Amino acid sequence: NVVSPLAGSSTTLPCAGLAAGTYTVGPTGTYTSLTAVAAALSMGTAGPVIFELQNTYLSSVETFPVVFTSTVCPNNVTIRPQLGAVGLSITSSNATGTLLFDGGDNITFDGRAGGVGVSQLTIENTSLTGYTIQYINSATFNTIKYCNIKGVNTGTTSGVIVFSTATSFTKGNSNNTIDNCEIRDGATTPTNLIYVNGSATTYDIMNNNVTVSNCLLHDWFNASSTTAGAAINIVAGASDWNITNNSFYQTVVRTFTMTTATDQGAIFVASTLFGINFTISNNFIGGSAPLCAGAPWTYTGGATGTPTPRIIRFSSADRKS
Repeated sequence: NVVSPLAGSSTTLPCAGLAAGTYTVGPTGTYTSLTAVAAALSMGTAGPVIFELQNTYLSSVETFPVVFTSTVCPNNVTIRPQLGAVGLSITSSNATGTLLFDGGDNITFDGRAGGVGVSQLTIENTSLTGYTIQYINSATFNTIKYCNIKGVNTGTTSGVIVFSTATSFTKGNSNNTIDNCEIRDGATTPTNLIYVNGSATTYDIMNNNVTVSNCLLHDWFNASSTTAGAAINIVAGASDWNITNNSFYQTVVRTFTMTTATDQGAIFVASTLFGINFTISNNFIGGSAPLCAGAPWTYTGGATGTPTPRIIRFSSADRKS
């Protein structure tokens, strides 16, 4: 109606969720668990909030996976150890997972006590089938930093950290950051450290604009797998990733017993539908310690099979103008 267009205005209600501020989590805290924190966040927040894990926090009280869902008022949320806390862990043996961002947005896990110094937080899953962290259903603008992330998932279609699908959503699990973390094995080795298999029907629904930076990624290994494995294994549904300033290495010699030669390496990208603008730069790949230090990274084959080293394997969309 270009002659006399309709116009109007309305006022939305203010966010009436959790008040902005700092809350403690632990036996004598404002909340006794992260499970309770996630429930409180489900109604949104009226402003930025910080949840600090007390030095006496124990993850044995949690119901796993701890699920962070979407809210109507997704203000910035930070979860970190309290100043003075040391050696904290969020650890499960759950066959599904430890932390699940199910549409959750704007949440930061900062492993530093009070947000300063070195990491004091380990996030782990000791199950052979469970992820440690997963993003699904349009989980966006989340950050994991200065955390020790451990897992033993042996699945060939999973990993310690998983970026999954966003079926029925308009946006994928995008604009997430993993920075200054150590991503590694537990008591045994996982097949993949970061595994990505997202929706790929449109560009927007994929896992886009994800950054993995300044991290140590080491000790992923599955001796008998005949499926390609990597520290960062993108098999579908991703675009515009920035993988920079990381160290990839194996602390010991890896001997494979696979029945057929299978690609094994550090960074695999296979995103041939809409996948563009990947930046892989300034990484150190090799050795048995950060920055390619220590003994050489060594793969050997057993009596039945030898891996095919593909340190970086890449295939993306054929972009046409």
